[in-house]
Amino acid sequence: MEVQTKGAAEINIHTKKNITIKKALQIYGIFAVIGMFLTIMTIPVSLNEKMQFFINQDLQLSSSELKSFSIFIVGSAIVFFGIIQMVYKDRS
Repeated sequence: MEVQTKGAAEINIHTKKNITIKKALQIYGIFAVIGMFLTIMTIPVSLNEKMQFFINQDLQLSSSELKSFSIFIVGSAIVFFGIIQMVYKDRS
C-alpha cells in the first residue's frame, strides 16, 4: 500500500476593507454637495392640483442669487472637507 500525498492548495484570503469614519464623512459630504447643487434646478419645479409638473418662475434664482448660492456651496464644501482632513489626519 502506497501513501499518496498532495501538495497544499493555494488559499486566497480576501479581507474586507473596513470603512473608516473619515471615508464615511467624505462620502456624505460628496452627496450633500451634489444635493445642494441639484436644488438649484429642482426648487422651481412644482406639482399642480392635477399632479402635473410645472416650473414656477417666481422661485427661479436670478444670476446674482445663483452666483451667491454657488459660492456658499463651494465655501461650505471647502470648510467641511478641510475640517475632516484636519481632524482625521493619517498618523504615520
